[in-house]
Amino acid sequence: MKINRNYMKVSLVLTALALLPLAYPAMAGDEVPFKGKEAGAIISDVLPFAFPFAFDRMTATGEATHIGHYTLTGDFVANVIFGTAVATFMITAANGDMLFLDAEGFVLQTDLTKVVWNFTVSGGTGRFEEATGSFTAHLQLAAAVGSLSPNPYVAEIEGTFSTPGANKK
Repeated sequence: MKINRNYMKVSLVLTALALLPLAYPAMAGDEVPFKGKEAGAIISDVLPFAFPFAFDRMTATGEATHIGHYTLTGDFVANVIFGTAVATFMITAANGDMLFLDAEGFVLQTDLTKVVWNFTVSGGTGRFEEATGSFTAHLQLAAAVGSLSPNPYVAEIEGTFSTPGANKK
């Protein structure tokens, strides 16, 4: 009886190991380094200002590893008292595949021309389907936050992400 249970356990383990390669395309891909540069603009007050909240938009073009040339668009709500913001963004690669992002940002209190965004990848389309990861963008604005619209910026981007959709055939 005990021998039969051991055979059953060994059989289950061997079956699971045999099926594991079939599950690989559905599993999250390995995290890969993600680096890039972009140039864009922050457009202020796309909706009427409702103190303490400003409703703004960002648009940019850039170049990044594992994406290539892309465009970024997104809307965010900034709390002007605390210098923080929350947002949703979308990166569209040259072939039309999209990467969906949630973000939190803040302006550096020591230099109101510097903004940091922390992005969380929340999925996408095409090769970015089921993508995960996170990255940070350090923006250098042309003028202090809120003083110019559109306010041009350049950014350095760095983090990691996975693209399990790239494994699908």
